[in-house]
Amino acid sequence: MAVGYLSYRELDRQWEEMRESKWVRTSPATVLRKSDGRVYYQIDNFDNLPEPRRSRASESEVTRMRDSGPRFCSSVDWYDRVEPGSRIYVRYQCFSDGKLEIVGADTERN
Repeated sequence: MAVGYLSYRELDRQWEEMRESKWVRTSPATVLRKSDGRVYYQIDNFDNLPEPRRSRASESEVTRMRDSGPRFCSSVDWYDRVEPGSRIYVRYQCFSDGKLEIVGADTERN
């Protein structure tokens, strides 16, 4: 009986991990620079993520920024409306290891 219960709890935990990874969340980001049709930005925070995923995402972004530089988007219709220091909103999925899949970015929160 205990083994069945523990198996159920582990399956439930894995299911929740998968659901957390599928959710698309939105966070504010700051435009760092613009060049060659690209808008470079840095995500400001991951406040809408639960722990420990929030800490993993923050650590992952620090490492990514150090190794690859800032994230960017290109061919956006709002390129002319933003300048360095402007706020944009980034939609993303965050996996259990803290890695992000960027779904989109815009000047307004969607």
